[in-house]
Amino acid sequence: MKNALLVLAALTLCCCFTCLHSSPPRHCRCIGVVPCCVPRRFIRKIEVIPNSGNCRRTEVIITRKNNSTDCVSPNDPRLKGLLQSMSLRQRRAAVKAPAVQ
Repeated sequence: MKNALLVLAALTLCCCFTCLHSSPPRHCRCIGVVPCCVPRRFIRKIEVIPNSGNCRRTEVIITRKNNSTDCVSPNDPRLKGLLQSMSLRQRRAAVKAPAVQ
């Protein structure tokens, strides 16, 4: 009986450690923000991460073509203009793309 309890406790600990290591990070990804002055031609992607239980603020992460990242303030008016122009460019490219048959 005592051995069965020890095995059960060991298995429970193994399951807990597995769950802890597979969970996403529980903190904000951005420590500070920089001004939004990255030229559009250097941007590879823009990630907008909404606030959640892990972080209380909305985060905007710009990844450059050289794989460096910058955190930008989501309230920056230049960022809003950048997002609008990039989404407009994507819509135009989607309209011009031929249909695949």
